[in-house]
Amino acid sequence: MTDANLDDQLASLFQEQDTKQDQNARIKELERQLREASKEADKLRNARDKAKKEVEDLRARNERLSEKAAASDKHRKQVEHEFNQKLVQYKARLAREQAIAQSRMMPMGAAVEEATEEADAASLEDLGLNAAAIRALTDAGYDDVAKVRQAHADGVISEVKGIGPKAQSQIAEALDA
Repeated sequence: MTDANLDDQLASLFQEQDTKQDQNARIKELERQLREASKEADKLRNARDKAKKEVEDLRARNERLSEKAAASDKHRKQVEHEFNQKLVQYKARLAREQAIAQSRMMPMGAAVEEATEEADAASLEDLGLNAAAIRALTDAGYDDVAKVRQAHADGVISEVKGIGPKAQSQIAEALDA
């Protein structure tokens, strides 16, 4: 073997060794990057899990608040309904008392007629009906208490679309009060 061949083989070995060292360095760099990416992925998974937990907590809180709001709304409606019923009763009592007071001042027939006229001048809301029943009466042309009283006396209230047995009962009670 000649010196040139030996030099070429030696250069080739050094080049292979440099290539292997470069490859090893590259592998080590890739392993380091993989470890960092793995750590970052763990952090992201932890952040995702934390966010999921927060979302679950917020949903549970929202559900509790919705239930409280629904209960509060139901209670408000119940109190409002009771208030409206009491208001109708007090207005009816006031109308009766006014009629009694006026009857002492005028003949009996005129007092009863006057009390009925005052009660008929009240609005449909004063009967204590819900909005749907008032809308149904109004749509059917019964837009004041006098017309409702006449329809009740004629027995045609039951024919009004949207006025069921409950509303009929409420109308009867309010008109008789």
